[in-house]
Amino acid sequence: MSIPHSLSLRQKETAEKLIKELDDVKAYEKPQSHIDFDLANAGIARHTLDWFWGMNISRALSYAYKTASGYSQILSAGRVQTPTLKILDDREREIKKFKPTPFWVLAALIETDKKEILAIHEAEKFQKEEDADTAFKNSKGKKAIVESITSKRTEQKPPVPFNLGDLQMEAYKIFKFTPQRTQQIAQVLYENGLISYPRTSSQKFTGVDLKSILGKLSEIPNYKTITKKILSETELKPNEGEKTDAAHPCIYPTGEMPGKLHRQDLQLYDLIAKRFFATFGKPAIREIQTVIFKIGTETFIAKGSLTVEKNWHTYYSPYARVREEELPKLEEKKAYKVKDLQKELKETQPPSRYNAASIIKKMEDLGIGTKATRAPILQTLYDRNYVNGPQIKVTGFGSKIVETMRDYVPELMSEDLTKKFEEELEQIQAGKQDKDKVIEEAKQTLIPLMEKFRQNEEKIGKKLVDSFIKARREQAIVGKCPNCSSNLVVRVSRASHKQFVGCSGYPKCTTGFPLPQAALIIRTEKLCPHDQLPVIQVVRKAKRRFEMCVSPTCESKKDWGKKKEEKAKQASEKVAEPEEKAKPVKAKKTKETIS
Repeated sequence: MSIPHSLSLRQKETAEKLIKELDDVKAYEKPQSHIDFDLANAGIARHTLDWFWGMNISRALSYAYKTASGYSQILSAGRVQTPTLKILDDREREIKKFKPTPFWVLAALIETDKKEILAIHEAEKFQKEEDADTAFKNSKGKKAIVESITSKRTEQKPPVPFNLGDLQMEAYKIFKFTPQRTQQIAQVLYENGLISYPRTSSQKFTGVDLKSILGKLSEIPNYKTITKKILSETELKPNEGEKTDAAHPCIYPTGEMPGKLHRQDLQLYDLIAKRFFATFGKPAIREIQTVIFKIGTETFIAKGSLTVEKNWHTYYSPYARVREEELPKLEEKKAYKVKDLQKELKETQPPSRYNAASIIKKMEDLGIGTKATRAPILQTLYDRNYVNGPQIKVTGFGSKIVETMRDYVPELMSEDLTKKFEEELEQIQAGKQDKDKVIEEAKQTLIPLMEKFRQNEEKIGKKLVDSFIKARREQAIVGKCPNCSSNLVVRVSRASHKQFVGCSGYPKCTTGFPLPQAALIIRTEKLCPHDQLPVIQVVRKAKRRFEMCVSPTCESKKDWGKKKEEKAKQASEKVAEPEEKAKPVKAKKTKETIS
């Protein structure tokens, strides 16, 4: 197997190592006798369907906008993108329509020799205040008598290995990496031979030499103790999930020595390695404690939980996060002092907004999109300003897109239709469906829908124009002016063509702040703790986004100059080294090593 001459020396060395050591390269040394045409046809069909939907609907929306406004504006839609936006907008509508209902909670703070215990009335929620008042009167001034103490032990099975969706959700929960970022890092780790192919739906170690990988990982000092313990077991039997993938096994570390990695790359690699180890662990034993108190004539309940045997938790440390709340030892029939008794008014809460991980999970559950496309589709919604924020909120313009589609061509947002074609694409891959038949069916489905769109083009365009102008105005606002309470708005200078933040009250108010150029400025709703001015998010192409106070003289920016000086000094020192030791100087992120 030849190595391309275009690769760098380091890439060639990595490729040669992989060819010698990784089992995956056997596929290149012993190729199949035939091409998997079913898989190829499924890919062609998917590409064609996405092109049909994306090209036609996006062009129709953009043309409707141009016809109504006279200006060109790229608006996008797609076979998966538009139903996903509808899911997010449906949640937004639920939140807006939600009407909170009051309820009352009765809680008792009970004193013991070691610590205080919080016990909740057995009713949990009182829908009527008079019922809560009655229970409060029946309990007030009374001692808490222990009626019963019970404990129950349960097994907590070890986790299953990662597929891409599971990895994206776990990385978001632990590191707050967006699904798109997780996918990018996983791709880098894969290209460096450190993990298996990440774009997989499988939760199974199909065809993987587990013992060999554990042996290689044992050479990494940080993993030596774990691997030694796992290899000492009589049988290597990992806990696997139910999901499979015809093309690839689950995500696992290959056993190659990581060397130096950027901080985020190292974090994700360690998460994948620890998850791999955790699948071999024994179930953790958890103990659930329940104490029932009688306070006057009312019953209150206190619960605690703790891990009795960690088992797989130790392999997955520090990522196995469980709540530990041990109750002190109590005696049945003994009376304890009630330090405080409270009746608290609360309200039911609206459904929470999706975050980047939960919407990916929702798409997976509905069967729309693929493991590789869901994160980029979500990113497109952000890029088009259809949604914003970590707790995903649909913008006014994004909501108008959905509303317009719902009024005139609701079929283009159908989750069921999208799912139907996803299932047919899977059938093509399985050899049970014909590629050309599915493509023709998609074409015949789309033609009448686009005709319906064309008939309503003028109405659609007018709705989009009005909403887009309003959305652009709202998007430009970054906060309130500190001098006159008008809006601070992102503007572009007519003279220099540079963007800056200026007060909407100009010329009466001349408050203004400079901004980074060639960057997208996003409102964060945050105020700087130093000067109470708006904090903005700065997004530049191919660079990591960051947040900053709009004030150029803010206390938070004092260290920026020092850091630049240090970097410049380090760079000059490298350039000054002898020629035989000279290395190309380029900006790098901080690197860390698994020792």
